[in-house]
Amino acid sequence: MQAGDQKVKNQRQGPLLRSITLDAPVAKAPQFFSNHKSGGKNIVVQDTNHRLYFIAPSGKTIWFRDLNEPILGEIQEVDILRNGKKQLAFTTTSKWYVIDRNGRDVGLFPKSFKDPITQPLAIFDYDNNRKYRFLIIQKRSVLMYDAQGKRVKGFSYSKAPAAVSHPPKHIRIGTKDYLLFLLENGQLQILNRTGKVRIPVTEQFDFGSELPVKHEGKIVFWTREGSQIQISPDGSVVKLTAKSPAQYRLVYYGPHTIEFDDPLLRIDQHFIELPLGNYLGPQVFKFGNKLRTVMIDQDTQNIFVYHSEGRLVKNAPFFGRSTVDIADINGNDKLELVVQGQDNEVLIYNLN
Repeated sequence: MQAGDQKVKNQRQGPLLRSITLDAPVAKAPQFFSNHKSGGKNIVVQDTNHRLYFIAPSGKTIWFRDLNEPILGEIQEVDILRNGKKQLAFTTTSKWYVIDRNGRDVGLFPKSFKDPITQPLAIFDYDNNRKYRFLIIQKRSVLMYDAQGKRVKGFSYSKAPAAVSHPPKHIRIGTKDYLLFLLENGQLQILNRTGKVRIPVTEQFDFGSELPVKHEGKIVFWTREGSQIQISPDGSVVKLTAKSPAQYRLVYYGPHTIEFDDPLLRIDQHFIELPLGNYLGPQVFKFGNKLRTVMIDQDTQNIFVYHSEGRLVKNAPFFGRSTVDIADINGNDKLELVVQGQDNEVLIYNLN
């Protein structure tokens, strides 16, 4: 752990609040991370030299860690000590890290692995009580650990029939838990907490990139060609008409439905016609009872942010080259957006 001294440019007027220059190009989209002291957020981001930065809302780098490998997937927040203080949890190809907000390793972490880790860290919190289960995937091997880094003895699913193709996912429907393992051979294995089959699925699927979600009491996911698959707790499978994933995306966020059918964006019952472009998204964030929906044009590098009623956020579109994160970074009930700017630049925008 080392303190940082990155260049920060403050913008006092207009939507751009900060421009932060890293020592090397941004490796993946920056994220916000909870600050229990301020009630706001810090920023975490890794560069292509595998340096992990922990950045204050002011743009000052509080610390950085030089890792030897890229982080797999996103950095996740955990509260291992169950005292309200959050830690960063993630994997690289060879290690599982848990790091506190001061940049120090927690307990016996990092935990090293001889065989390569092949999927991002999956974290299950069955009862939302911070008694976590951590899943490490090594091709076909499935390793489940508790918060002390010890193997969970009661979980019997240690080897999948084929390599696991996505991070495992936990879904609760009613009072039952469903552990979902998507495999490279197209199998979907739906298990209970002990690793036994909960719903037998005989069909095989060409899985898309997104993980399954719960919607209206069913497990829902999309194939690579854009078909929607719905699996009920009784095991019945429904396949809905395919739409091109390049032109069509559907997001369920609680009771809300956000649909993109190029160039139309629908936020519940509100329709917006977007400029012609090559879009990422929708990304959906909720604050109170209000949504923020984000669409990113990869050609123009324009970021469009919409309110719940379909109104474009003031001063949008913004410039950015990655997916975004949105939060109240100062604990003042005002929202900010973080995104990659130029190659080695992190930008913070004011959304209010």
